[in-house]
Amino acid sequence: MADSRSARGVVVNEWLGPVGRELREGVGAELRADAEETERLVALAARRRRTLGDVAASLLARGDRVAVDVPGRRFTGTVVHAGEDLLRLRAAGGPVDVNLRGPVRLTVVERATAGGAERSAGAPSFRSRLSELELEGATVELGDGGDGLVGRIDVVAVDHVVLIDPTGAERYVARAAVTYVRVR
Repeated sequence: MADSRSARGVVVNEWLGPVGRELREGVGAELRADAEETERLVALAARRRRTLGDVAASLLARGDRVAVDVPGRRFTGTVVHAGEDLLRLRAAGGPVDVNLRGPVRLTVVERATAGGAERSAGAPSFRSRLSELELEGATVELGDGGDGLVGRIDVVAVDHVVLIDPTGAERYVARAAVTYVRVR
């Protein structure tokens, strides 16, 4: 800090000496510490407001390699789409759509050093994705915590999915129990 002269020509910093320097530095350190603590609290509040959909969007933007664990299955790959409660993973064997409202664990297995993508057009929610697959009439694997059910989605109802299995049997699965879906 440059010395400044008072009206009488006395150099203020010389006049205050070490006491003035200590006061200046002490106040500056306190202000810096307060600002750092405020920044930390703001960042913590922002993290507390995040949903898994927000986390999925961050993983998409960074391009990290991710492991997704649902009961009975693990998928590893990169996030290619993120919605409100939906994560689409490019995994071995093809894309898999994961229900982020179900029992799910996301683990970053490899940080990307470059790449990533922005959110793009796609289903905004897991329910929407199930409805798309209903309209397509595709054969899907529906994760339900067991070995997975194979069939065609006949109806996406208010709280359940009707799946027609290869034998023609109707399977009624609570939508909350559906952990993932992938086209076969």
